[in-house]
Amino acid sequence: MSQLAWAASATSQQMNRRRQELAAKNAMLVTGSGDVESKSTDHFLVTGTVSGKTLDDVSQMAEAQMKIVRKVVPGDPGHDYFHGRATIFAFPNRYEYSEFAKMVEGRSLPSSWMSHWKSDGINAYVSLVATERDDQDEIADRLLAPLVSLAVATRGGDVPRWLAEGVGVATASRK
Repeated sequence: MSQLAWAASATSQQMNRRRQELAAKNAMLVTGSGDVESKSTDHFLVTGTVSGKTLDDVSQMAEAQMKIVRKVVPGDPGHDYFHGRATIFAFPNRYEYSEFAKMVEGRSLPSSWMSHWKSDGINAYVSLVATERDDQDEIADRLLAPLVSLAVATRGGDVPRWLAEGVGVATASRK
């Protein structure tokens, strides 16, 4: 509860720092070394074990998808949109993506999933598989539903997960 109280009064800059710390800690759980590349954009801290080119593609596609996200869920510009930059974890294969969920979230993911989101009041992230073989449209498609869901979920602490998830899936299906 004290962490949620802190988050409610934290500035976007303070939330950026906290989320960056959490991203580094979570990366350490998966890689064992925390040795990952990262890139900051207007809305996101994009990090993961993908190549630099794929990290750039994920960053660009996430920012491009924000045009659709902002139509569905209006909000402040830039890193204030998610009350601090949201994190995007990008993994080059399904195994690392699955390990992230096991190590960070303590759960197994359905084998058909290639992306998902989580928001707990402080941490706000999307995790996805993005390979060298994926074109930008595939990456964009994997990002849209979780980004919309994350946007809905970060609008207030009392938004039910099923509602946020449903809005994201419905938005992506209409694209």
